[in-house]
Amino acid sequence: LLIGADLHESGYGRADTIMLLSINTDNRTIVLTSFMRDTYVGISGYRNNRINASYAFGGPKLLIKTIYNNFKLDIDYYAVVDIDAFSDVVNVIGGVDVQVSQEICDALNKRFECELYVRDENGNVHLTAGTAIGFVQQRCYSNGDFTRTLNQRLFMSACVNKLKTMSIFDINTALNVLLPQITTNMST
Repeated sequence: LLIGADLHESGYGRADTIMLLSINTDNRTIVLTSFMRDTYVGISGYRNNRINASYAFGGPKLLIKTIYNNFKLDIDYYAVVDIDAFSDVVNVIGGVDVQVSQEICDALNKRFECELYVRDENGNVHLTAGTAIGFVQQRCYSNGDFTRTLNQRLFMSACVNKLKTMSIFDINTALNVLLPQITTNMST
């Protein structure tokens, strides 16, 4: 379970991004499945609420229990990254190119009153630390959170593809920035 959280010193904060990463070792594929943060679910020990509230109430363990109780998905591992670490990672890898429709660019530019989201001749937008956060967090689209979660998956895929092209030294630098900012139940 991948959790992008708005962490707070006084507690867990909100789970802004909730994705299930499934690895199929037989055909060597990875699938990302998003949970919309506003999905109304039963939360053990609490009244029904949005799924991201389960993270705020009890961290990754309660979120995993909530997903199991509502969707019967057995999750082995989790990784939580603070949204503040997001910019650091994007900077270290030098940004990413994501194929984006003109409709999404227009919606983002209108929302932020800017012209930062510009497509190249191939339909790609180069996302930097300054533009990536808006791309993955905004729901200012005609179908709201569906596009938002799609953008999150597109961004994650673009990061993985970018890492594939980097030297081992650059990957090591990126991991040295990212790994200290991850909370997980996985061993090193």
